Amino acid sequence: MPTLNIEGQRVNVDDAFLSMTPEQQNATVEEIAGSLGQKAPTPNEETPTQDWGVLSATTEGTWAGLMGGFDDEIGAGMLAPIEATKNYFQGNGFDLGDAYTSLQQRMDADKAQRREQHPVASTAGEVVGGLTMAGGAAAKGATIAAKGLLPAMAESGLYGTVYGAGEAKPGERAEGAVEGALWAAGTGGLVHKVGGVIAKHATAKASKMAAPAVEELAQASKELYDRANAAGVTIKTKAMRRLGKNILLAAGRNNEKLRPKTAGIVEELAAMMKKPVSLEQFDEFRQQVSLAMKSVEPADMRRLTLIKKQMDNFADNVKPVDVSGKAEGFALIKEARGIWARKSKTEMIEEIFDLAELDLSQYTQSGFANTLTKRFRALAKKIRTDKKIAAMFSAEERKQINTIAMGGTSSKVKRLMAKFAPRGVVSTVLSGLGGHALMGPAGLALPLAGHIAAKSADKAAIAASRTLSENVARGHSIPQIANRIAKYAPGVGGVVSGQIANRR
Repeated sequence: MPTLNIEGQRVNVDDAFLSMTPEQQNATVEEIAGSLGQKAPTPNEETPTQDWGVLSATTEGTWAGLMGGFDDEIGAGMLAPIEATKNYFQGNGFDLGDAYTSLQQRMDADKAQRREQHPVASTAGEVVGGLTMAGGAAAKGATIAAKGLLPAMAESGLYGTVYGAGEAKPGERAEGAVEGALWAAGTGGLVHKVGGVIAKHATAKASKMAAPAVEELAQASKELYDRANAAGVTIKTKAMRRLGKNILLAAGRNNEKLRPKTAGIVEELAAMMKKPVSLEQFDEFRQQVSLAMKSVEPADMRRLTLIKKQMDNFADNVKPVDVSGKAEGFALIKEARGIWARKSKTEMIEEIFDLAELDLSQYTQSGFANTLTKRFRALAKKIRTDKKIAAMFSAEERKQINTIAMGGTSSKVKRLMAKFAPRGVVSTVLSGLGGHALMGPAGLALPLAGHIAAKSADKAAIAASRTLSENVARGHSIPQIANRIAKYAPGVGGVVSGQIANRR
């Protein structure tokens, strides 16, 4: 359907217009111009154009992107009552429909003119607007684009439907919506995939930082202890006496029968309160408290925990006036204890791995994933029942341990298929019976599929265990870097589809 531009207004005419003679076409244009209250342009008269400027082209393009290509329709709808009122006082009657159509055609013509004058600025503005709309929706949780490739394509297609319809000409909205959905789905999927590749590369790069070995952690801890002792820190008698009084308050009333371990600690403290105490002696006394907490009754545990807190609070807030030597020795010894704790936890995880390998050598039919799961299940149980062991691991580490313990490193389907891997007598019979039931090529494929699934499950379990061990040794997890580009995929797809629909 041909579209005429009459004094900045776009008017659709019938296809028969193309078959008219030039005289008939001029007469038709004059008639239409008259109905619009305008003078028809003569062949020698140029239609005046407005120079939009780069800034205007950019800002108007941003508005168009934010409105999903319906900026002219929305703008015309908002201004139609004012335009109709103005026409009424000019003696042309009050007609909202005519006012809306006139405004929409004028704004659409302005948009085309703006794009023609400043194509780069207009397109850049529309992209910014589209990304802002998509990013704003994502920030409020109204998005599924980051959940995977198909969700990203689906959401992009939805945006493309809107943009395609908004940028299409009246009467061609449905066609523009379908075309926009297809283009946006493809573009959004591509953007999501690119973002995923970038995030995966960044995560892999971050993960290349080698985790320290157990021996390296032990050496680092020893060096820090040596540096702490070399600082020559001694707690002055006055400060030690003040700390001792706080510890006695935490210990409560002395009762050797009810709290024997606490009573022993208090007896040791009495001698320390009478003289200056070196940092090494202070740390050994704290270790005595920790050892006493390993196997005690609840009443003793409560008091010993309070005593330990008093000692840690003193060390964390020590004042130069309370000690001789360099007070930084307390910070060094605390860091040394932290590294030693990482070393102890790493040893615990590595021991589980070694025991699982030993189990596998004795019971081959179980599969490595199963043996690891059983060993980590035992550790998870200890964490639930032993508060001291639970305190050793962070919340993230406990979560990773539970994942391995529950077999969550592989899907249920994969674990089920792994049972048909011919590893031992039981699994061989199981896969043989299953193959016999299926008969033919499918029967032969079952043991093979089981073998592949088992190997994949073993590999996933090993990877999860190694990751846990490395995270514990580092003292923190290497985070999975999110695909942050995904939330903008729908906006990019929508704008692209709108641009294509506009140029059809």
